[in-house]
Amino acid sequence: MDLKFLLFILFTFWLPSYQLDCYKYNIKLNKNEVVSGFDTCLQLFSVHTTKGIVNAANRKRTIEGCKREILDVQGEKVEMFRCTCYEDLCNEQISYQQFLDNGYTMF
Repeated sequence: MDLKFLLFILFTFWLPSYQLDCYKYNIKLNKNEVVSGFDTCLQLFSVHTTKGIVNAANRKRTIEGCKREILDVQGEKVEMFRCTCYEDLCNEQISYQQFLDNGYTMF
């Protein structure tokens, strides 16, 4: 059998793919929950509120770190920081002031 084919089978089926556990804010329960199976943990910080808005919905990798963006939220333009990280539970909710004190990072 071809070595490349054997390596393909090994990496595709026998080695576990690493998936992250992330925090995700549950609006109905008004609390964070741990969700599994993500490639990227995400946290949003609005410059107009005092706490971060947590979300864990990214299933594809993006650049790690924080980026300032203007997002359309229910028809309004909102200035936010979108922060991504790649360790289990790395998107723990912190205050916007702590985010500023950390130098615009989650850590």
